[in-house]
Parts: sequence; structure tokens; C-alpha cells
Amino acid sequence: MNSTKLKNTKVVSNSGPLIHLAKIDYLWILKELFGQILVPKDVKIETVDVGLKIGAPDSIVIQSAMEDGWIKIIDFDIPPRFQTYAKKFRVHVAELKVILYAKSNNLLALLDDFSARVLADNLSVKVMGSLGIILLATKKSIINKKDALNALDKIAKVMYLNIPLYLDVRDRIMKL
Repeated sequence: MNSTKLKNTKVVSNSGPLIHLAKIDYLWILKELFGQILVPKDVKIETVDVGLKIGAPDSIVIQSAMEDGWIKIIDFDIPPRFQTYAKKFRVHVAELKVILYAKSNNLLALLDDFSARVLADNLSVKVMGSLGIILLATKKSIINKKDALNALDKIAKVMYLNIPLYLDVRDRIMKL
């Protein structure tokens, strides 16, 4: 997929990738990769409203991207037949909205949480997480290997990464 076509790839994001990338000063790579990111209102509330209340600096970065218009808030209600999925599959309502919106619109879902990724996979929704975003940005020469390794080290401090996953991503970056 070339860079031009990738920018036309529509994506919908949950809170995790936005927060993780904003915390390490790499939120901007989402704009470079995809152009526009869609988020349900629940994600805006979690990343910006709650973030500002607790004094999280990343919430200011995310809010600025929303004000700039490249992170766009969407209205999406969970269809009645999926109302019990959040509890049944142990995912947050915002994650479920991201998954179902991605499914109904054939979009890429940005998700980090394991249970949400499992549900998305079961529903045949394409998923990418924070680490995949860093890898893709490196493949597309948006960031270089040194910056990608730096981003990986920073992200390991703001989200849980087990050692095998960390080493796998590090190895994949080195092979690019």
C-alpha cells in the first residue's frame, strides 16, 4: 500500500492508541499515516474530558488534534442486538463502539486492549494497535529506525508490554 493510498484509509480509534501515542509525543504519526481519525464520543470523553479533569498532559494534545479537525468525533450507538456484548466479552462500551463502527463501515480499528482485539478478530474487523502504528510509520519512512526504537522504549513505559512482545517489535523494527 503506498503512502497516498494509506492516507485515504479510514480508521476509527479507541482511547488506548491515542493516549499512548500522545504520552510519547507521537500522536502526529496518526495524521501522517491516515489523514483523519474517527472516534466515538465515548473516546473523546475518556481521552479529553476525563484527562483534563485529572491533569493528564496527553489530553491537551488529543484535544488540540480534535480542534484541528483531524481527529473527528462521531455519533454511534450500539445496535440493539449487540447491547450485551460489552459485558459478555469484557470490553468497554467505547471499545465495542469502535469495533462495531469499524465492522459496519469496513474500517480499520485502532485498539490496544487484548480482549477488544479478540472480539474484533472474531467479528472479522481489521485491527492495529500502538505498536503496529509505530511499525507502519517506520515502514512508510514517516519515522526512522532510531526514532521507532525510541518510540518503542517510551511506549513500554506508558503501556504494558511483555518482554517477548517488546523483543519481537524491536526485532521487526531492526529488520526494516
